[in-house]
Amino acid sequence: MKPALALSLLLLAVIPLKAQIYLTKNGFIELYGETPFENIKADNNQVESILNGKTGEIEFHALMRSFHFKKQVMEDAFNKNIVESDKYPQSEFKGRILNIGNINPDKDGNYQVTVTGNLTIHNVTKQVNHPGMLIVSGGLLSAGSDFKVKPEDFNIKVPTLFGKKLVKEINVKIRMKYRLMTN
Repeated sequence: MKPALALSLLLLAVIPLKAQIYLTKNGFIELYGETPFENIKADNNQVESILNGKTGEIEFHALMRSFHFKKQVMEDAFNKNIVESDKYPQSEFKGRILNIGNINPDKDGNYQVTVTGNLTIHNVTKQVNHPGMLIVSGGLLSAGSDFKVKPEDFNIKVPTLFGKKLVKEINVKIRMKYRLMTN
């Protein structure tokens, strides 16, 4: 288990039982970008996340080497030259769901939420604020959000061709299926 997630779990363990702590170790993040030559798509289904259903505190942790591409050459370039996975092995988000009080975990439904917090990629942290969705179905909790990031905002150098960056922004799709932690 990653040290940051282990510490989060330890801290959340002291919260009263009514706190409704949700966890996943196989959340999903998709990265997608369009280029003049070939669209870029990478998937990571080993994302760890923890959500406090009472306070709305939420964290995601993703190893950069766990993003997989259709072509190995793209994956190698991504890890070595673009995100420098050896130097910056993990991305993370730490924040909260602002309107968590509107969610009834006992009532099935789709709940629009706003998530705010700090996104760290390539050792650069930026404040972000994005819409999302929490879905309660049969006692299970799922979460999702779609947003865009600009690699330059995180000091990620994207290859250029004829003086133009191949990708100006990356579409990010996040999907989590949580399970309720039990003591």
